Amino acid sequence: DRRGLAMRTRRRVASLAARGLLAPAAQALDFTLGPVNAELLLAAGVQGAHFRDPRTSVADEDGNYQASARLDLEWITDDGLTLGLRAEVDEGNRASEELARDELYVYAAGTWGRVELGEQDGPADVMSFHAPVVALGQVRGDFARYAGSVASLSATDTGDAAKLVYLSPPIGGLRFGAAYAPEYAVNEDDPDPRRRLVQEDAVELGAQYEAPLPGEWMLGASVAHVRGAADPATTRRDLESWSAGVQLRREGFVAGGAYVDNGDSNDLVVNDEREWNAGVAWRMPTWGVGASYARMDSRLLDNRLIGIGGYRNVGERVVIRADAVHVEEERPTRRGSGYVLLLEFAVQL
Repeated sequence: DRRGLAMRTRRRVASLAARGLLAPAAQALDFTLGPVNAELLLAAGVQGAHFRDPRTSVADEDGNYQASARLDLEWITDDGLTLGLRAEVDEGNRASEELARDELYVYAAGTWGRVELGEQDGPADVMSFHAPVVALGQVRGDFARYAGSVASLSATDTGDAAKLVYLSPPIGGLRFGAAYAPEYAVNEDDPDPRRRLVQEDAVELGAQYEAPLPGEWMLGASVAHVRGAADPATTRRDLESWSAGVQLRREGFVAGGAYVDNGDSNDLVVNDEREWNAGVAWRMPTWGVGASYARMDSRLLDNRLIGIGGYRNVGERVVIRADAVHVEEERPTRRGSGYVLLLEFAVQL
């Protein structure tokens, strides 16, 4: 491998906008269609990277592009019920699933909570606290387009598989959620069954609790659990994963971390995968910085990641994002280490 680092991306798609990774360069276009409020966001970007393995002195440069579109439609009834639709597509050769977003779902929300139906992230993802990330994602970011493997951050889940989701309203600082996905599939049409990933009847559960502290601080804790049954034809293990996380924040500052037990989820052999992650970040409307660390241990791969990064809006339509990530991987037959430097220019159209 010219990069000297073997493993590619891992197994989860996360909702980055909620964590500040996709800070927009400008406001989306707002308009109305009769009683329906609409919001349209179009963006495009180019990315350059330098990556080096000091052990082998192998170095290279590469680049990628991406273009995304998001449409939100929302209608509030006379009874106060909110009905909506979100459609989002991301085109580009994203090696890191963490930055690739393709979603299409409808939702209804009221005082009783929120229900979503369609291709969307579940509560094991959106309700989990963990190391905060910004810009291009640091330890769970776009560096994996070029070398290395990203951190899990939270329990391995069903990504954007079609699912039914329920999210409760806050009750004394406590929120919970549940989701059911009939099937979660990756490479479903591959002629080799062992290269397919198919989990059926998957269930995601998540809960988080937040409590105010003196001095305008907020403390949060979360737990998540995911289960699914692997298609026997793939010979893979069932999906069974859980995580627990904490977060401390005040204004733009946030610190957090999590423990993740992915067990043998989606693996062909016994793997016993576990991870610790932690980080800090400072997020403002036009700029932000962050640093994160993750350590994953398993029978097949030990992975250490350290990342720093940030973003800066230039004017109303341009945002610059940058990351630097150090990767250290150890496998039963080899080890590798190196770093990836990323710079991205994105424009909202």
